[in-house]
Amino acid sequence: MRQRSVEFAALSPCPGHQRKARRRPLGEGKNPHGIDVYDIELIGFLPFSTARRRKAAHRGSGTAAGVAKVFAMSSEPLKFELEGRTISFASLDDFAFSLSGRTQIAADSVTSLMQLTPNELRREATGIRDVERRFVDLLADALKDPGAVGSLLREVDGNLIAEDNQWRAIIAALVNEGHGFDEYKHLALVKYMQYLAARRDVVKGIYAQRFGGQEPLAGQEPAANGGAKSTLIIDEDADPDTGSSQVNFERLPRGETVAIKIPGSGEVSVLLSRHKFQLFATDDPRLTDDNGVNYPLKPGVNVIGRHPGNDVVVGGWYRDVSRKHLMVDIGDGGKLSLTDLSTHGTFVSGSLLGGDGE
Repeated sequence: MRQRSVEFAALSPCPGHQRKARRRPLGEGKNPHGIDVYDIELIGFLPFSTARRRKAAHRGSGTAAGVAKVFAMSSEPLKFELEGRTISFASLDDFAFSLSGRTQIAADSVTSLMQLTPNELRREATGIRDVERRFVDLLADALKDPGAVGSLLREVDGNLIAEDNQWRAIIAALVNEGHGFDEYKHLALVKYMQYLAARRDVVKGIYAQRFGGQEPLAGQEPAANGGAKSTLIIDEDADPDTGSSQVNFERLPRGETVAIKIPGSGEVSVLLSRHKFQLFATDDPRLTDDNGVNYPLKPGVNVIGRHPGNDVVVGGWYRDVSRKHLMVDIGDGGKLSLTDLSTHGTFVSGSLLGGDGE
């Protein structure tokens, strides 16, 4: 694997600067399990202009743009204490870019995971799944009531937040900030969910490389009738084949609100994991599954998934559709936005992204 160079902004007392990092395969290609993980070697500081920082924050995941759709931007810089240092960010874009490098699992954590037995990896996967569910519920509630994000975060047991990449300390510091910084709290919540997804993927990759011939763990989750049903915690066959369609499907960034351009027909093709649904956002809003079953949608926010408490409950046979998979917001004037909350992803035609004209 060839060596790559990337630039990233770290949590730093110098918000106008970034660190340049050389990313390399763990152990310079000596990883015996073939897991694609990188160690970051800091090689100095480089000036980083506001324009380049804004472009970087909007490239790829586009978190800052997604948060701006939910919150009014704070006019004050963010300052907080982190492990004895005063950290300052001039804008939400600065903060978004600084967190982007923390959505990936740290190299020393990967090394520790590689030493685990199959049962220990399964327990790790189970733990990640349970924490992800807690944070998906929290994000869904925060999107419905943006002003509640601070109080929702305060209710979270700090022990559920990993110390990896200083996440526990970062979120603990943000919780103490006032309502004027709720957009920063929301952004940290989204980025932490992306970190959890990255950690889950690493666990899945290690398990597949080392113990691929063994059966993955089948856990038990509540069913709609009050019983329980089996669900795969490590599922290696859930990724959709987006290349076989004439539509160029792109995966929505997890947790981020994305505006969608509605075609003249009013019909938007959406993949929930591997399953194709049709979303009709005009006149008679509804979601139609690949069996032709229609699910009515109401104006405003609709949470879609397998959980019986959702606004739209899809059939239980869609095992790789998450309990809370997708949030659909049907606004006035033909506006549509989607927020992916899922494990296996939500996919939309790339030509429909950016419906607000950004």
